[in-house]
Amino acid sequence: MPFTQEYLKDYEEKIRQLPLEELYDILSLIRDDPFKADDSPERVKIVENRIRELDSNYINEQDKTPISLIPTEELNNRLEEEFQKKPHTKSAVIRCIGFISIVPGFLLLPAKNENGLSLGMPFISITLFCFAYAGLIDKRTSIRGGVIHKAAHPIAFWCIIITEIILALLGIEEIISKGF
Repeated sequence: MPFTQEYLKDYEEKIRQLPLEELYDILSLIRDDPFKADDSPERVKIVENRIRELDSNYINEQDKTPISLIPTEELNNRLEEEFQKKPHTKSAVIRCIGFISIVPGFLLLPAKNENGLSLGMPFISITLFCFAYAGLIDKRTSIRGGVIHKAAHPIAFWCIIITEIILALLGIEEIISKGF
């Protein structure tokens, strides 16, 4: 469906007000989402141009390919390389807390209190919250040994984060209902 010039002008004004992270989300949505992808390239070009203004790494320097034409795995690998170059002390501390709390969680998992609640449940819930929060800070998460960046795989990223939060909340609900 072709867009009117007025709509495109309004759309461009709205895009100019958004931060870079949201622009990447919108670009992946209007370019890759099977249900919301655009038939015409006008909106994609508007978003790409704005990203190009804000992000100097937007163009793949080897072959000058716009990011919309870079496969998502290549984008994910490039984002991982950029991530490895920066220190991330806040998320590293949160992940350490998660790893530390998972040890008593698994050790106490078979032990039950008088109400039948596993003594490891609070520790596992803390671990899940820590991993979800660190993923939100880093805008990346891990699954089955691989890393998923929010800009490259937004749907998978949010599915993993939301699943971790839901599982942690279910653990807390179990703790509250059975009484710790």
